[in-house]
Parts: sequence; structure tokens; C-alpha cells
Amino acid sequence: MPKFRFAAALLGVLCAAAASPALAHVLLVQADPPPNATVHAAPAALTLRFSEPIALALCQVLVRDATGREAQITAIPVPGATPSDVVVKLFPLTPGAYRVEWRAVARDSHNSNGSYSFTFTP
Repeated sequence: MPKFRFAAALLGVLCAAAASPALAHVLLVQADPPPNATVHAAPAALTLRFSEPIALALCQVLVRDATGREAQITAIPVPGATPSDVVVKLFPLTPGAYRVEWRAVARDSHNSNGSYSFTFTP
């Protein structure tokens, strides 16, 4: 009986490992402005592309300046783009550092969050 339990446990671990890609969380794969970039023209919008289609109504994006003041207007879908894209319209930016904080929920309800920074220097 102990050999059976060991074999069953090993089979369970192998099945879980094989299924892990299907259980992956949505990832940020591209951003404009990109992480750690210095941009010399103030962007009017921030574009985020995720690894899979997202539920836009559940997506949250905050763009803050160095003082913590929010710099975005709203998150909207990109017309004609993939369901993996989110565009955030920005207020006119002043020179300085900005932090982007995001939370994305995939259509299959897996979610992820993260953050990155960029700098605007005219």
C-alpha cells in the first residue's frame, strides 16, 4: 500500500506541473511608454498589452507622479486593437518620474498586478 500512495502522490505532482501553463496569470508583455524609459515628449496616453485577453471592466490602472497625484483620466479599450490592450488617457504631464500600477483580470478570471516607472524629461 505505501508504494501505491507514493505513486499516486507522484502522479498528482506530475499532473499539476503539466497543467501549470494553463493556470498562468495574465502578464504585462508590452507597454508604451516602456518600463524604466525616459521619454522626451509627453505621452497623451499609456498603452498596456497583456499576455491574454482581459476583462476591461475589471482592469485597474493608476498612473501617479512623484508626489502621488494621479495623472490618468480613464482606462479605455484601444479601437481596432486586440482584446489584450488597454489604453489609459493621461492628463498633460509635467516633467518628472511617473509610476504605473496595474491590475489585470483575464477573461478566464486569473489576475495579476504589477508596477513600473518611466520618466518624462523634455
